[in-house]
Amino acid sequence: MSDAPSSLVDLGNGIKARTAIPESDRAALRSGFAGYPPNPRWSAAKHCAWRTGTRWRSALQTGDLVVRSRDALLVNPAEVSKLQPTHSLPALPLHQRQTP
Repeated sequence: MSDAPSSLVDLGNGIKARTAIPESDRAALRSGFAGYPPNPRWSAAKHCAWRTGTRWRSALQTGDLVVRSRDALLVNPAEVSKLQPTHSLPALPLHQRQTP
């Protein structure tokens, strides 16, 4: 799986993720992300994809992964802060500043 090129997969609800999981196993990935139980007839590869989906869902719930607002891509929170500019409040003119 690590040598395969990654591509976008729709996980549902408009959320996308970049993955190298083969197209044939992506239904299991979406199933795990949606919270469905595994199918006992699945191959080991499909079960691994399902487990990846459940881990992504858990990481999204705990904040270890976030959905980037500009493209609905599931990413690491550090990547969002790195790519999106931070907005700071403009400095107040001297006559409006409060002194402690």
